[in-house]
Amino acid sequence: MAQPANRALFEEMAIDCLGTLPDTEERNLILRAPEEMPYLRAALVNAWQADGYTIFLPDSAKSGVRIAYAVEEAGIRYEKRRRKQLAREARLALRYDISDADGRVLADERCALMRSDVVARAQRAALESEAWPETQGTPPRRSKVRRLLEPAVLTAAMAITAWLFFSLRSSEEDSS
Repeated sequence: MAQPANRALFEEMAIDCLGTLPDTEERNLILRAPEEMPYLRAALVNAWQADGYTIFLPDSAKSGVRIAYAVEEAGIRYEKRRRKQLAREARLALRYDISDADGRVLADERCALMRSDVVARAQRAALESEAWPETQGTPPRRSKVRRLLEPAVLTAAMAITAWLFFSLRSSEEDSS
């Protein structure tokens, strides 16, 4: 089964946080969204429009339910799971407030969600997007044993190769 891209995980979490709005008769929404992570705004607008809402920008003269949100935290973290697998953890925290057309506060909350799954190490690059830094996680560090043992084995292999090369070369000269 194909794993969702990191950006898609953030979109799903944003919809889980803000997709369901408090019950009001008003079907007009006035949205104030941050500049960062614009794909969250697009996902939320699509979800709200599918529910029958009409979305307006903050400078609109329309009245309606006002929604403002800010991204407090967004990030991806990987941990080594098995030889060819990584445990992926996506975190998203949104601070939002919702008020009706009269200015009465309907919600003023923080929503923090986390999703985790296991992905193939080879898939990591396909899950991330260079255009959105928050979708890029840092690769897990190699284990201490591997970090210390790998250079030692390579050094020993080079030393043995050099010794064999010169030993065989001097043996050929002695036999001639």
